[in-house]
Amino acid sequence: MSAFLPLIPVILAGGGGRRLFPISTQKNPKYLLKVNSSKSLIEETIERAILCQREINKSENYPVFIVTNIKHKNKIKKIVQVFRRNDKVEIEYVFEPLMKNTAPAICYSALKIQEKFKDAVMLILPSDHKIQDNDKFKKSIKSAYEIAKEKFIVTLGITPEYPETGYGYIKISEKKLKDDVFEVEKFTEKPSKEKAEEFVRSGKYFWNAGIFVTRTSTILEELAKYTEIPKVMEEHDIKKAYEIVPEISIDYAVCERSNKMACVIADFKWSDVGSFKAIKELLKNDEYGNAGDADFIESKNSFVISQNNRIKKIILFGVENLVVAEGEDFLLITSLEKSQDIKKVSQKYDK
Repeated sequence: MSAFLPLIPVILAGGGGRRLFPISTQKNPKYLLKVNSSKSLIEETIERAILCQREINKSENYPVFIVTNIKHKNKIKKIVQVFRRNDKVEIEYVFEPLMKNTAPAICYSALKIQEKFKDAVMLILPSDHKIQDNDKFKKSIKSAYEIAKEKFIVTLGITPEYPETGYGYIKISEKKLKDDVFEVEKFTEKPSKEKAEEFVRSGKYFWNAGIFVTRTSTILEELAKYTEIPKVMEEHDIKKAYEIVPEISIDYAVCERSNKMACVIADFKWSDVGSFKAIKELLKNDEYGNAGDADFIESKNSFVISQNNRIKKIILFGVENLVVAEGEDFLLITSLEKSQDIKKVSQKYDK
């Protein structure tokens, strides 16, 4: 019998969320948002991580790792204290000196886990996604865990509901590894509208949820095959290494190139909460398509979100397709169609 490989969650809490400016900023990152819940996105993510870990590891006690930028240290620690106290879970930090996207973050955390446990199966989770059925999520992770043990890098694929251009797409091959698991034929990152429509029609493409399950040894081997990141991290102290390594996602660094990719077809409701339009879709809309913290009079398909509630009442009168977002320091008013382009505004004002 092969040795047991523990499941160790790695939660990526690097910040980001520029398309949700001004309610998501460098000071108050997206994972702290509460979306249709009394809990923040990262709190919900930690809960899912613990659920999956306890299902697979049973009575064995292993930590949850949180990878975050050093400047978010205090915010993360405040959240973690509650879980340590209430759930009796061990949580370890991986503090990045710089934000260099997901490939360096995953490499750094894999090296940390190997140092402590030799080999393990990592459950890599973005800290700022919304998942609406934890039991179905746990089932998908159990399937992914079994395939990951066989030296695959497993991602979760979501059946596309519409031709979204802001997501990556996975094309599955005909080769089935398990009932709900297929080998991956190719990845396509953020296609054109025409391509996205073609992908949805084909029935062979799935949204890439950005959730991965892989052995530490497998991901480090693939990173070493296609990048210099592991070599740089082993040869330099971490501050220097982060200055040298490229800013690159795991999708571009490994997933689009590796022949070890597999995909679990998941059937839970998922959102990357990547735009105001995405948040609006998660909320209850009125008969005219309006949602949020406002009174809507003779208005259609509009959305209001306030993180501070400093204004007693927000009223939208006679408008359509509008977004009103009140953050700590800014009030943004834009059209719903521009919700994917707000990153440009964030780059100018969130410094």
